[in-house]
Amino acid sequence: MVGLIAPNDVLDISIQLVDILTDTDQLLQEEIDINEYILENGTTDDFDLSQGIYINKTTELDSGRLAGIGEDIEITYVGTFLNGEPFDGTFGNETFPYTFGDGQVITGLDLGVGELFFGESAIIVIPSGLAYSGSAHVMPPLIRGELVTRNVIPAYAGTIGAFEPLVFDLTLLP
Repeated sequence: MVGLIAPNDVLDISIQLVDILTDTDQLLQEEIDINEYILENGTTDDFDLSQGIYINKTTELDSGRLAGIGEDIEITYVGTFLNGEPFDGTFGNETFPYTFGDGQVITGLDLGVGELFFGESAIIVIPSGLAYSGSAHVMPPLIRGELVTRNVIPAYAGTIGAFEPLVFDLTLLP
């Protein structure tokens, strides 16, 4: 079966400009949305602002060891939008192994994991600037879907909106 876009097709895309948000407008709206999420899911005392991300440790240890740059680690996580809708995660006995601080994950996720001792869990709210910023979402949905189908972009990239803050409920495995 040939996909929606055949190889070497020429694309003619029409765009209707509805509104323009300046970067400042976008960041202000994002800050409002994040603050609303925090108030709906705890208090401002529950979430600590650190390096531009918001962290609420749900399982906290008094002491322990932090991950070192270049260290192979494993996490379990569920990634959601601010409205609670999941976009990615590990499920069941699945884990996500990666090399900490090596650029394999979004910056905000590395920053959050770097705040945790091995064995701790946290909810981490990541502003878009430390996640996917403009992302592939600037493309029309049919084209995004085709790129996901052809494995040009990962499935979650087809669902994450431009300038979308993300929430990760994660555990840094011991």
